[in-house]
Amino acid sequence: MEASKPPLIVLDTSVVVSALVGPEGTTYHRLLDMLAAGDVLLALSNDSLRELSRVVGYPDVEPQIVSAARAFRYGLDLGTMGEQFFPTRYDWPSLRDPNDGWLLDLAWEARVDYIISRDPHLSEATMPFPVEVLGPDQLLSRLPY
Repeated sequence: MEASKPPLIVLDTSVVVSALVGPEGTTYHRLLDMLAAGDVLLALSNDSLRELSRVVGYPDVEPQIVSAARAFRYGLDLGTMGEQFFPTRYDWPSLRDPNDGWLLDLAWEARVDYIISRDPHLSEATMPFPVEVLGPDQLLSRLPY
């Protein structure tokens, strides 16, 4: 019997930042550890990496990052375990925040199974194509490991 393929996901920046600033052992850490182990697959784009780099440098975020070692570890995991896509930019009128367009561009191009986000405006939006927006805890509850 062949094992099922791990789900392909897009991570909203807020999920990664939560892993960088919060205590160890949270759902955010578990999710990124599962990425490093290959239990979930990650779609990346230039826009997703630029967004993450920009947000972790915010004056109210950067001082909260627990350690450079943790940021480096997760950065390596994202970069080495993620698959790079080069999506076309589209207009997504169903999104309240146009700055989140990169998430849908990437999700559409990569044909991901899930968008993982903490932002209610994404989970409450009407998606223009078949993709679920889940919180990290919702995704973890669906995985068999």
